[in-house]
Amino acid sequence: MSDNVFIKIIVVGEQNVGKTCILARYSRDQFDTTCPPTLGMDFQSKLLEYKGKTIRLQLWDIAGQERYNSVSKLYVRGAYGALIVADVKEEESLQNTLKWKKMIEDSCDQKNGKPIPMILVQNKVDELKGVGQIQDFQKESYLKSFAQQNGFNGALQVSAKDNTNIPDIFNMLIDEIISQGFLSNFDTSVPDKNYNRPSNNDNYSNPQKITSQQLQKNAQSSSSSKKNSGGCC
Repeated sequence: MSDNVFIKIIVVGEQNVGKTCILARYSRDQFDTTCPPTLGMDFQSKLLEYKGKTIRLQLWDIAGQERYNSVSKLYVRGAYGALIVADVKEEESLQNTLKWKKMIEDSCDQKNGKPIPMILVQNKVDELKGVGQIQDFQKESYLKSFAQQNGFNGALQVSAKDNTNIPDIFNMLIDEIISQGFLSNFDTSVPDKNYNRPSNNDNYSNPQKITSQQLQKNAQSSSSSKKNSGGCC
């Protein structure tokens, strides 16, 4: 296998839970309080170094509006893992993560009888600071219990605003993708973990928006390896 590894990650959830802000924080270390709703789909890329290999993450931000549900099923195809996002202030958005989880399971092929890894995320945890009493569904212990009961691969509360746990949710998901064999030729025998960014001398070291033409080119170049490695079709 080449030292360059391509991974498509999808980020889904209801409208206004902060999916776009999470990706902006992770890929560009930016936070925009006026992020407009995503229309259909948007995507960005980021490079990481992991166990001596360069991982090129393709990050798909999928719209949460109901009118995009039919095309959302098309956008999830080809994914190796998913972040399913809820708003920590809205219990309904947490319950609706199960709808998104089922959509992914129904739209993606499984590997060895298992769906692609999915991490449950509660965003906007910064807005709980200073609140005297929080509700049960806003507690991280509740989130993790909810995730375990419903078959998620992990769960974490985050804040895109202050960068709380944002790198951790992506690292957690990449670990699950690799440890579960969704990249079948990836060498998992190296014990130490390294999520460092490539050096500044690397022309691809900066996070970037990628065009649909670039996306198509990447997908075509990796299509043969995807068929063998068990990514979602």
